[in-house]
Amino acid sequence: MLLFDNGGPEGLSANTLEGEGYQRFTEPVRGAFDIVALDEREGKIACQGPQVNEHLPLDPSLSAFTVLTTDNDRYAKSCHPPGLKTINSLDRARDLDALRRGLGVDVVSFYGVSYGTVVGQALAELFPDTIRSMVLDSPQYPRLSTRDYLLTAAAGIEDMAHGFARWCQAPQFTRPGKGSCRTLARTVGKGVGITAKQVLDHLTGLRSLAEAGKLRDGQGRLVTPDDLTAVFQSLQYHKDSSYHLEEQAGVLAK
Repeated sequence: MLLFDNGGPEGLSANTLEGEGYQRFTEPVRGAFDIVALDEREGKIACQGPQVNEHLPLDPSLSAFTVLTTDNDRYAKSCHPPGLKTINSLDRARDLDALRRGLGVDVVSFYGVSYGTVVGQALAELFPDTIRSMVLDSPQYPRLSTRDYLLTAAAGIEDMAHGFARWCQAPQFTRPGKGSCRTLARTVGKGVGITAKQVLDHLTGLRSLAEAGKLRDGQGRLVTPDDLTAVFQSLQYHKDSSYHLEEQAGVLAK
């Protein structure tokens, strides 16, 4: 049996497995394992949504920070049922072990994504004799400080930007076409080819414009640093799809 945790928090793993999640596994894996998951208990928490922008500017004023923290406090107090607000990764691990026992299985394998890797580590610490094998996809170390977590997350986004730059300079992806790297090549390479350094210099320039409040998209809407970071982060999704990466190249060219 293979336990699956989709991350999150509130990964709704069973719901994901019923949908596209099952296709993440190759045919040999699907043939070798019964893949099971459960929807996390915190998925039943209902809260009144944020009333202000949940992202702080890079250099927030004291008043902006106060408004955000006040709204965060209101948001936390609005959540119900109250008993579900204290669930942590240890509880999720115990729930998975209860699922294992309920199915009458002595030893399981585990596959967890993102925050699900924290749950996997908790599972291994709490119930080491029940684990046959474990795959941690995009692992997070649960004991990092907030500062170190943010630094490692930023480093990951920078790595993706570098990988995108190397991909975009490859000749096979600079063919003419809407949304392709040819568009970006014309923007940063003046139509005579493209190098990884040119792409990175272009991304750095976009970041500077966004931080100065001077970056707008093709429809004239203001692009914030957080918006730009979201574009960089999206490079990790479907990273093997040239169509997706070309589409993002078109976004960054505009």
